[in-house]
Amino acid sequence: MSMYRMPVVVSKLAEKMMRQLLWARLGSEVLISLVKWDQVIAPKTFRGLGIGNLLVQNKALVSKWLWRFDNEEQAYWAQVIKSIYGVSTNGWDSGLANEVTYRAPWKFIWSCREEFEKGLRHKVGNIRKISFWADVWNEENSLRETFEDLYELSRQ
Repeated sequence: MSMYRMPVVVSKLAEKMMRQLLWARLGSEVLISLVKWDQVIAPKTFRGLGIGNLLVQNKALVSKWLWRFDNEEQAYWAQVIKSIYGVSTNGWDSGLANEVTYRAPWKFIWSCREEFEKGLRHKVGNIRKISFWADVWNEENSLRETFEDLYELSRQ
């Protein structure tokens, strides 16, 4: 789950097995659910058991590789990814993976990048990895996106 895309079929099968643990038998054929599934997957802060959605957990675990790619630049696995896919112009993530196979999971990992970047915050201090105009600074848009319309108006 931490490196490969979990097929929907597998997540449904695993969820089915987890649900079956929470059923009780009344009589010979009657089964009842001991706990509502929505309560099982709800976060503990909402009085749930905190199991969560398996597909969401899969994406979260896979996204950790994006974090590691930047923080473990000299690791052998990161060097291999760089040699195969190159490095993006921002200097901290790889180029696009065009092919996905069982042996090459980087395309799925890379596809989680957009969602990963929504929660990413940069610390100013390394000019090589920070883009003043292109990075998101105000929780919504980059400065380029924020002021692009004003820039275009000023040029007219």
